Amino acid sequence: MSKKLEPCQIPLDELIHIFEACKLVSDHFTPEAVTAAYVEGLAALHARRAATEANAPLTLDELREMDGEPVYLVDTERPQKSGWSLVGLHYTGTTCFVMQDDTYYETAIHTGRIIVYRRPPEGGEV
Repeated sequence: MSKKLEPCQIPLDELIHIFEACKLVSDHFTPEAVTAAYVEGLAALHARRAATEANAPLTLDELREMDGEPVYLVDTERPQKSGWSLVGLHYTGTTCFVMQDDTYYETAIHTGRIIVYRRPPEGGEV
């Protein structure tokens, strides 16, 4: 009879850190199988963290720490332009958001034209 697994009491951020730092070696599975399991497990941990994090609009301070990371941008004046963007730090020191056919700058946040999220907002989040 197999033992029922109990929920882990280690905080999620610590679990992710441990998982990223460990080296998985197995005498019973191929390196490809171990790698596939590792990638899927790490993705599941990140998805679990994302699901538990609030999807509040990001502040400029948060965005300045996210250079090169993807964010979801909502254009309040042109909703059809809303979508995924990469955060960039402009050579002038301002934050910019590069999209396929447009670039926005942090002044658009100050004016309320854009709202930036970690992931697409759901129903009442906009």
